[in-house]
Amino acid sequence: MTLVSVTDAEVVYHRHGRAVRAVAGASLTVDRGEVLGLVGESGCGKSTLAKAILGLVPLTAGQIEFDGQRVEPLGRAARPMALRGMQMVFQDPYSSLNPRRRIGEQIADGIVLSGQATLRKGEQRARVAELLERVQLPTEFARRYPHEFSGGQRQRIAIARALAAEPRLIVADEAISALDVSAQASIANLLASLVAEMNMGLLFISHDLGIVRQLSDRIAVMYLGQVVETGPAADVWSRSAHPYGQALIGAIPSVDGGGGLPTDLPGDVPDPAAPPPGCRFHPRCPKAFAPCSTLVPELLPVAGSHLAACHLHTHARAESASTDRNPLGAS
Repeated sequence: MTLVSVTDAEVVYHRHGRAVRAVAGASLTVDRGEVLGLVGESGCGKSTLAKAILGLVPLTAGQIEFDGQRVEPLGRAARPMALRGMQMVFQDPYSSLNPRRRIGEQIADGIVLSGQATLRKGEQRARVAELLERVQLPTEFARRYPHEFSGGQRQRIAIARALAAEPRLIVADEAISALDVSAQASIANLLASLVAEMNMGLLFISHDLGIVRQLSDRIAVMYLGQVVETGPAADVWSRSAHPYGQALIGAIPSVDGGGGLPTDLPGDVPDPAAPPPGCRFHPRCPKAFAPCSTLVPELLPVAGSHLAACHLHTHARAESASTDRNPLGAS
């Protein structure tokens, strides 16, 4: 069942008289009970797209739906109850928590905002204790303050606060990048177990492709505001269908150090206020050919549910169709 549907989403920021298309026609879906890993270089629009899904930034064009209801940007009015099923876990677990309030009070905020305000104080405390146990923390932590915890513990607290609203979707925006390696693994395992237990969706944004590979059911690759590849995690990882996806995977160092240094991707991400024509990746692409500099590629199936926006596949299909029509090569 599709939980989130993003169709041709665009987000434009205006900076010093220039229009910056941070998201430029991106489309993706997240299903209930699924982890979608969203990857790409810094500045490609991942976080902006996540904020648009949550209604934190307005769309310039396109549409986003959550559980069949259109997502509108947040204003002064309270978020509609139907859309409170989306919660976010931020990158920095310390700055996302109020240092002056006890942990239990902050988790209880989510309980109240999710429509459970009728619970008595004792019931709220019991619910807070249940949520702390769910993220594998002692219940007595509810009486303590954020500065008393490690980074990994604070991120577990942030997840407990998100769970307090009984979400159907969690957006984790670089939720493990500020943690050490052991904490990263434990938080990733916790998120995976919560998705399975609660049958919710998880949009997992990360630069760590190794963890994305292990955690995700599907992977979406973004480049300069557009989704250029999406498909089952095993397919994208083992046979990426887009040169940019191939470059990201090729840039991962080998664990045993074999094979020498990883292959680096030449150049930098272009200015989103003045993107190149045609395929946005073509100035950096080692496989670019004539159509790439003029025609915008569509996100089309490569094999099954594996999609890629690359003229190489369009060209291959055209050549295959030509051969089928003229198998002997006669003129």
